[in-house]
Amino acid sequence: MAEPRYGALAAFVAAPLLIALTASRSESLRPQAPELRADAALEVISGRDSGGGTLREAITTAARHQGRVRIVIHPTRITLLAPLPPLVNAEGVVVDASGSRCELDASAIGDIPALQITSPNTTISGLRIRNARDAGILVGAPGATIRDVAVVNSAAGVVLSDARGAVIERSLFERNTNGVRIEGNSPGAIVRGCTFRRHDSAGVWAVSAMRDDAPSLRIENNNFRDDRTSIVVVNLGATIARNDVRGAVENGIYVMQSRSAIRFNRILGGAAGGILADRADNVRIEQNEVDRNAAVAIMVRSSRNAGVQRNTIYANGYGIASIFGDRGAPNVIAENLVMNHVVDAIFIVGSSPVLRANRLLQNRGAAARVLDFVPWTGPRVVADPRFDANTLTGNALNAAVRGEYRPKREREAP
Repeated sequence: MAEPRYGALAAFVAAPLLIALTASRSESLRPQAPELRADAALEVISGRDSGGGTLREAITTAARHQGRVRIVIHPTRITLLAPLPPLVNAEGVVVDASGSRCELDASAIGDIPALQITSPNTTISGLRIRNARDAGILVGAPGATIRDVAVVNSAAGVVLSDARGAVIERSLFERNTNGVRIEGNSPGAIVRGCTFRRHDSAGVWAVSAMRDDAPSLRIENNNFRDDRTSIVVVNLGATIARNDVRGAVENGIYVMQSRSAIRFNRILGGAAGGILADRADNVRIEQNEVDRNAAVAIMVRSSRNAGVQRNTIYANGYGIASIFGDRGAPNVIAENLVMNHVVDAIFIVGSSPVLRANRLLQNRGAAARVLDFVPWTGPRVVADPRFDANTLTGNALNAAVRGEYRPKREREAP
């Protein structure tokens, strides 16, 4: 995309208002991608917090304008001393720092988002945000596009709240509590092509208080490095595909009460587990490559009709674990390549999955370990899996080893 051309800055400095409002036919507005088009443009030429030519003045002017407004930021750094007004223009606002890569320092504004979007079809491009004690960008309107931004050392990078159809792409999130936090109802949201690094909670945290099984959230083609948990999805349906997840402290991908599709991801080198599906009925975990995680590569717990199929799993602590489950709606573990694990290839506790056409090779424990769950009180939960046409070769024990699992009794108080 061609960079927009602007007049000499000296002309703006000489102008009484230090800010130019130009018509849509101005040279500064073309050519533009559709999401950057606007009826008028405002030029930010001052890095101060307030006054003529500042971002604060441009946001206020945009709120008064009839029609979509593009705010072009020229300074390379702006230090906020007070919270900015929200973006409220009813036709949408474009905040364009793609030329300057402006850094917005929000350390002095308290627990307030650095940018708050209540205007539909708003685009933020090229901006860098640091040290926000709340969100770097809070989106509370439909149709937002967040592209090529960076949010670092903040409570959250981008927060979506009732942000239908939001797109977050080609952006960097680093050392925040959460990189992207999705709250409540934001159907059709997409997070793609982003990089997430070293988040205290999660790279993507998508949690709803009310369950919605429609697979409307898409998390795809992202890179995650050294987050506590890379992706958390609870009570939402999601497509989680083609992500590269490395070095997670806990789980690479965690879904709970979520009818999600987890496909074509690479999950490598976590300090604990790869994929954990908890109470996730009808989840589909397919064609992922999961290796060198310290605990379980893929665990399905207390779920019905889950499908774990055609995954390549190697060199983890355990391969695939099926913990509890419904005998009348069994989980299916099929056509997986499970090899070279520190302990067992398949680990089953109180569950009765169907295991079909898996290749269980060169694992240092059992090809399959099948344990009844025996609580300290209450009935035994029998594990009764069905094995069909699996290949068991080169394992320490080339068999399904039966036994019992008894939970540890809690230490009595003195």
